[in-house]
Amino acid sequence: MESERRIGSFLKSIGASGHSAERKKLWLVTKTYFHTQIDEHLHGSLKRLQQDYVDCIYMHRLRDPKLVASQQTKEQAERLKKSGMTRFFGFSVHDEPVVECLNAAADTDHIDVIMFRYDCHYYPKSDLMAAIEKCHKKGIGLVAMKTGVGGMTLPDRYDPFRKRGLSQYESTLKAVALDPRIHSICSEMTTTDMVQQNSNALSTKASLADLDAIKEHAELVSHLWCRGCDHLCREASGAGRNLAVADSLRFLMYHDHYKKEEWARDLYQRLEPEQRDLYAIAAADWQSAERACPYHVPVGKLMQRVRERLA
Repeated sequence: MESERRIGSFLKSIGASGHSAERKKLWLVTKTYFHTQIDEHLHGSLKRLQQDYVDCIYMHRLRDPKLVASQQTKEQAERLKKSGMTRFFGFSVHDEPVVECLNAAADTDHIDVIMFRYDCHYYPKSDLMAAIEKCHKKGIGLVAMKTGVGGMTLPDRYDPFRKRGLSQYESTLKAVALDPRIHSICSEMTTTDMVQQNSNALSTKASLADLDAIKEHAELVSHLWCRGCDHLCREASGAGRNLAVADSLRFLMYHDHYKKEEWARDLYQRLEPEQRDLYAIAAADWQSAERACPYHVPVGKLMQRVRERLA
């Protein structure tokens, strides 16, 4: 909410409000976790943004593919677009069930945009590639997020980008931009250096060295991060169905690689007590969990780091 207020004040100061020429130069989006009460929350966002409309509203972090094609979602999308409060309607999805959600969207006529987690490590996933292609052919706008995941996990001596004089961050952005089905990339830019890196990544063509480094990088770090299918490792570990393994490891990524230590700890503490049960973490059979992980993630080692750094 605070970010909307600050953005709203800035946009007003430069005359980018209403239907002005300056406003039309921008692509302004917002999101809500309240998937069945979007009208009310969009009203609040527009008030904070000091705007008459947004270009897109996302149902944020969708977890239920059935909601994509539901009659309620269709009615909300049509109502909000007809009211003029938004031009386009869509959703974001982080991990599982991303394939199911993309396929469901391709079978509807009311989903305009999807923002989903996507980077070079996903290239071997044939089911995801097919779902992306299906949405692309349907004409749905595709926005990639978290494109650099795992990009800061390699020691210098193993970094294929450094060997070639390349930036890991810029190269992983290029890898996504090379996919012609991806229309935009949602990339955090909190410093001028990050703005410059994003600009460099997307304004220069990828060389053969870039492509080789991207492939090598994906192979080297594939096992170091969680894809979110934690139902597999939870069941194998005996930790109980309530333990939030995927969320915990995502927050650990924020802590270790995004260097947002305080925010990561705060997010972890917001989980329900049974989702971050330290006894369940200590008692779990993580060796069995790791054998069950299709990506060979060292879940036990990472969950121990969760206990040390977030709990």
